[in-house]
Amino acid sequence: MRLFPGIEGDPLAADLRNLDGSPENIRALAADAGIPQDWADFLVAKAWVESRWSPTATRGVPPGPPAIVPEDKIRIAPTDAAAAAQAFKRQREAGHLADTPWPVERYTFGTGGLWQLMPANAIVLAFKGTPYENLDPWSHYMTERAIAMAVEYNRALMLRQSYKDRPTWATLYAGWSRPDNMGKPGSPDVTAALERFAKGLQASGIPASFMDQKPTPRDQVPGGIEILESIGRVMR
Repeated sequence: MRLFPGIEGDPLAADLRNLDGSPENIRALAADAGIPQDWADFLVAKAWVESRWSPTATRGVPPGPPAIVPEDKIRIAPTDAAAAAQAFKRQREAGHLADTPWPVERYTFGTGGLWQLMPANAIVLAFKGTPYENLDPWSHYMTERAIAMAVEYNRALMLRQSYKDRPTWATLYAGWSRPDNMGKPGSPDVTAALERFAKGLQASGIPASFMDQKPTPRDQVPGGIEILESIGRVMR
């Protein structure tokens, strides 16, 4: 495998042509990457909640989003932008993203894509210490690459004791808004989150009982790097 510098036209750059966030495409890509069906079900339902299956969904404050996202389609969210900027600052202070060739605004405008990932945190969590740490921050608009980051986030949540105490999809879903929420079942925030999850499951044609099921174990699910190299179009 040969990796090229992170500039436009190279494999680390995001390819934003022909984006497809449909449930059918999410499931097909997940199958290609060896991701278990229940994990694919979660990804589909979560994508409905966060973006209504729109890969260009964006929350934050320009500049920073790609041109494929018209400014009048951006959900202006200063809080998301501030959180993204803070995430980038924290990751840089921790020694990550030091060699990034990409404009800072791509990391700091807010969140985007099917799962509304925050670029700096999602990339570092999934790919820290590898050449993929210099992945284009717009990669979370690509369904293939966003899947890798979303799956790795779930895998990270599974390491927490609060998940091990209650190993269900509902627990993992609660952790997406705030990891500490996994240890707060029945709290107002978690109750509201699970109501959204239920709507996402219904829209996706998945039984409501899914949220109480135990996910396929972490060690039976490919990690972010493996998924990226399988379906993320980073090699040539």
